[in-house]
Amino acid sequence: MNRLWFCTLLIIIFCPALSASQTMSLKEKTIRFCAGTHEWPPYYYFKRINGKKTKEVKGFDIDLFDEVFTKNGISYSAELLSWKRCLKEAMNGNKYDVIFGGGLNDDRMANYVTTKGYYTVVPSYFYAKKKFPAGVTVQAPSDLKKYGKLCGVSGFNYVNFGQRNEDVDMGAADYKGLLRKTLLLRCDISFARYEILVGWKTLLNTGLINNEDLVFSPIPGIPPESFHLMISKHYKHAQELKLFFESELNKLEHSGKLKSLLSKYINSTVELGDSHYFSDQ
Repeated sequence: MNRLWFCTLLIIIFCPALSASQTMSLKEKTIRFCAGTHEWPPYYYFKRINGKKTKEVKGFDIDLFDEVFTKNGISYSAELLSWKRCLKEAMNGNKYDVIFGGGLNDDRMANYVTTKGYYTVVPSYFYAKKKFPAGVTVQAPSDLKKYGKLCGVSGFNYVNFGQRNEDVDMGAADYKGLLRKTLLLRCDISFARYEILVGWKTLLNTGLINNEDLVFSPIPGIPPESFHLMISKHYKHAQELKLFFESELNKLEHSGKLKSLLSKYINSTVELGDSHYFSDQ
């Protein structure tokens, strides 16, 4: 038996046992997930009944977790709270084990066990037409800073926008506040994941992007931004959870199930990666 066949046989023999071991350890206790109350449609948001917000969390992330965890007999809970609190509580391993829907930067990669990405969005910028009636010319992410004050949402990560987080005013509590600041000319250039704004409009019937006084555009030279699970290093099964989640995610990708789960929402919003939905294209 040559070495290649021997290695293949070892994989066949031992991988199922490893997967079973991971599953058993993850079944010991409910895995506690958290994300931000700012909501992130179509990925996670509070269910509405007759327009009123409930405490039930819905969205693509929840559908994915049901496929990965619930169908494998693993219990989990998902709560939305202050994003900063979620980051802190999970990092310290107090009330939560995992943050979902997290964009990565060096600090987060150092403080959490991170998984491969499970969806992507397009980083974009926007501004008020009355601030720049002739428009702006942006050929690289660094060009944005020359137009003045940069703004974002509190606790968000803008490294994947080609910016330094310390250069971005994150005084807005949510996207609604950020759009208001921009319209009031308290921000010159603001940042958003445009698909999320579309999600607010189409899924939650909140017209954050209906204002014709704002111009949106993708940031040139920036690839789609991926989002990940960020697992507390204090969670004793952190590595098992990472390996199990990525293994199940790979299965869903290869079977086409992941795309099917996402198409339930994306078909009703936008096709990610396309730029035709930007107002100045």
